[in-house]
Amino acid sequence: MTAIYACPHRPDRGVEPRHIVPRRDREHLARGPGQVAPRARGARGHAGRRRPARALDLRVIAAAKPGLDQAVEDGRFRAELLFRLDAVRLRIPPLRERRDDVPLLFGHLLHQAAERFGREVPTIDTATLAYLGQHDWPGNVRELDNLAKRLVLRVEADAPADKDGDLPLPARVDKFEEATIRATLHQVSGDVRSALAALGIPRKTFYDKLKRHEIDVEAYRPTKG
Repeated sequence: MTAIYACPHRPDRGVEPRHIVPRRDREHLARGPGQVAPRARGARGHAGRRRPARALDLRVIAAAKPGLDQAVEDGRFRAELLFRLDAVRLRIPPLRERRDDVPLLFGHLLHQAAERFGREVPTIDTATLAYLGQHDWPGNVRELDNLAKRLVLRVEADAPADKDGDLPLPARVDKFEEATIRATLHQVSGDVRSALAALGIPRKTFYDKLKRHEIDVEAYRPTKG
């Protein structure tokens, strides 16, 4: 496990990585994978029998914001640690780039919060669903999780600022239309026939709007299995 912390005694060093390793594993890690410390080779059980040595096979998963390469160049992150961790990089796109996932993820977070606080899962109104589709979520999953907790606890949150006030009317209508379609698909679990009935538009118009707003109906359907 790796922890990143700011050194209080050396502010000039900025953010510095530190390994947190159990005492019993430190000598093994220092020697490298597949090698056993001398005292482990001679370890004996209660009856005097030699216990077989066990090699450790570790996998480290580290999460970081973009910019570690620059942090290494600036001396704020140790290069040797980055090289040890940088075997495979996986980019997790922010919520604003995967809006189809927001309603499903929000539903999961609502159930989690309700179970944690011993409350009923609240019913989500159309306005909230529209907000889920319109908001850019700069705080990503943490921000979404906080909203779910506030709704479960019935805590009134401050109304979000209207960021679309300066947009021309056609752009505002497009955003409202997209949010309404997404909210409807969420309510009907991706059932096209029910969505058409709720929206009151022809099938061809519906699919044209799905294509224009890049909405994936499959993302709103229950996962099989």
